[in-house]
Order: sequence, then structure tokens, then C-alpha cells
Amino acid sequence: MYENTIPTNATDLAQSVAENLRANGVSAEVTVIPKAKINDTKLLAIQIYEPGRSVHPTIDIDNILGRIDEGETSLSAAAEEISNMYMHTVQSLPQKPSFEKEDVLPKLRIAAINTASNQELLRNLPHVNVHDLSLIAIYQVNDESHIKVTNDLCSLLEMTPGELMDAAIKSQAKQPYKIVSMQEQLGSMVDDEELMEEMFLDNSGPQMYVLSNESMSLGSGVFFVNNAMKQELIDRLQEPAVILPSSTHELLAIPVSQISSYEEIDEMIQSVNETSLSASDVLSNHCYMLNEDLSITMPTMAEDLAMKSSETLSTSFHI
Repeated sequence: MYENTIPTNATDLAQSVAENLRANGVSAEVTVIPKAKINDTKLLAIQIYEPGRSVHPTIDIDNILGRIDEGETSLSAAAEEISNMYMHTVQSLPQKPSFEKEDVLPKLRIAAINTASNQELLRNLPHVNVHDLSLIAIYQVNDESHIKVTNDLCSLLEMTPGELMDAAIKSQAKQPYKIVSMQEQLGSMVDDEELMEEMFLDNSGPQMYVLSNESMSLGSGVFFVNNAMKQELIDRLQEPAVILPSSTHELLAIPVSQISSYEEIDEMIQSVNETSLSASDVLSNHCYMLNEDLSITMPTMAEDLAMKSSETLSTSFHI
């Protein structure tokens, strides 16, 4: 996708962004480039080169181009949106960003991606493998922007990839996290109180929690490195939890007593990944288990057979 040609509408958008920036006093070269994303997807991005700056942000535009094609926004409005995004991002950076450890390490965060689907990307990224996932480090520029940490940054900081990942995990563990019930999460999206009461009048459904970082962006990795978060979830459920990889942005947690089959859960996850998620947001096709000792494991076939044959489960979560 986009390997040989750049669509005309993307080129037009880049030209409009350059004009918008000039109108705001910013002289920059704006180009369209193919960009390798998570899960080896190839997307389009606009790269903005402003002379005198050491960092030249790239802004993904596939979604924006889609909105233009659907008539949801105009070319000029999209260009203004991208220009504002760029100016907000560069305002968060000094002209020459510091690469001193004391400046970089506190801004490191953790994200999770699928290992098998990101072999090319992972060649140049420090990472730690956890089951079928890889935890990577990202540098948080501001609330909306981040940069994946590469092996080149390790060299600049005179750190090994392992040392940098340790620092990123420690930094992430100090950050706030989110554990919210699905009802709370949906409630935050609905303004109509009467509709909320109707939606949640019957509380007999499965108990489910959303797990992420505060921004709900690339937050699925937080859970794997934060023992306080794991303990809080265990305390809420009063039993082990089955963890569903909802996306690269968040996880879902369900009490193990509400699950009748790990195999059925995996089938549900795969179906959602294939039909409801963009390729770059898919995390995994398999569920995990958070045990009471805070270890995270992947259920085995033997455990699934034992669960199916057990007669002690009083409540089942039916797919």
C-alpha cells in the first residue's frame, strides 16, 4: 500500500498544509511519505521540515483523507487541523531537544505491540517480550504526541537497550493508570441520564473492567509493568482475572468465574480483531490470565479442558 505512488489527494493536502503554515508565519517543507506503522501496516503521513529544528514530526493522514473523501471535512479545514497539530507539537519541544538522561528518562513510557506482526519494526526498537507481545519504549512529547524510542537513542544516551527498557518501565510505573468498569466507561460517553439508567437497569451481565493509561492511547502495555494496578484489579474482583487484548490502546478484564471457555474467548477476540479493528490497533488473538500472585500467564489447552469439564462454576460468560 502506497509503496510506489502517492495519491493526488494526499499531495493536495500537503500543499494546503504548507500554505496554511505560511499564513501562520511558519516556513516549512511539507511532503507526503509512506510510513511503517504497528503490525507492519503501511500508511501515509505528512512530514513537516522546518529549518532550524532538530525534530521533524510526521502526522498520519489516512484517517483525515478518509474524512475528506466522505465529505466530513474539507481540504482547507483538514489542512488547518494538521497545521494546528504541528504547531502545538513543536511548541512542546525546544529548538534543539536535550538528549541528556535526566531530561529523557522521566518522559519514557511503555506500549505493547504484537511480536510476530512487528518483526521488521522491532529490529531497531529496544523491547522486552511478554508471551506473544513485545513491550516497547515511547518518548512522550505531550498528551497527543509520542515518538517510538529506537536503538539510536540508546547510543545517544550511552545506555544498552536493556537499561533503557528498565528505565522506561520504572518511569511508567510512576504514572497514573485507569481501571474503570465498562458501565463507567460507557457512561462517560453518554450525556443522557435517562438513557444511562435504561442501559444499566439490569446489572446481571458480566463484570468487566477497562484497563489503560490516563489518555487511553497506547495504554495496553501499562498493565504488564504496574504491580499496583494488577493488585487493585485483584482486590476489586476478589479472584483471578481473564485479560482480553481489546486493542493496543486498552485491555479488558473479566473475573475468571464468569468465563466458561478460554477457547471461546480467543475465538471472540479473533473475530473482533478481524471485523472491528484497524490493522494497526490489533494487539493479540489470545487472552491472558492475571493470577492472585500477580503473575500473568496464557491459558493452556489443558486448563481450557479442565474449565469445560468443571461443574463448580455457577456463572458463565456466554459468547
